Amino acid sequence: MSQDHTTALHPGQQRQTQSQQKKTKCTKVDFQMLCMKLFFTVPLLEICYNIVELRENITGRCYKLKEHSYYMELALEEARRAYEKGEVPIGAVLVVDGEVVARGHNTREETQQALNHAEMITIKRACEKQGFWRLDNSYLYTTIEPCVMCSGAIVQARVENVIYGAKDPKYGCCGSCMDLVSDNKFNHQATVISGVLEDECSSLMKHFFKELRENKKKN
Repeated sequence: MSQDHTTALHPGQQRQTQSQQKKTKCTKVDFQMLCMKLFFTVPLLEICYNIVELRENITGRCYKLKEHSYYMELALEEARRAYEKGEVPIGAVLVVDGEVVARGHNTREETQQALNHAEMITIKRACEKQGFWRLDNSYLYTTIEPCVMCSGAIVQARVENVIYGAKDPKYGCCGSCMDLVSDNKFNHQATVISGVLEDECSSLMKHFFKELRENKKKN
């Protein structure tokens, strides 16, 4: 027993205690380093990753928006052709992997065929060109929301994406009167995007029917 009343340790016990202290000290250092990695390194990496991912998503959305506008403008060209013939000005374009596979416009009055809507003609031409009835990985662009007949054809042909310009509150079956193409009661559902070049598509229809009414009054 020492004078300060502390217990004296044998040399072996001292070495063992010093070794335990060193081991404990090393463990604390390792723990501190681990904490630094967890609280600084990992979050920074995650933040950097999220920034890159966000930028890619924004860029992708902008690209898709431009892409949709481009193809909708092609559909509008078809709608203007219908207008020139005195047909209801609706046009459609079907795209697969960035390539325009088929395009068409209303010819119901010209052919006196009730089935000859722009979407029906375009889907039929696309199937004929591809030699297969399933239109996998396809994008159907149409200036006006598809009716019940065209929506049924979209489901039957397995069109995966429907992009339209203006809504049709009286006959539209992609969300207005009903949402036939997204109904999970069927074995196929299409993704729907609306409002692409909506003003241009709507304006063409309004102008056509206004002109039609004026001509009827004259006659």
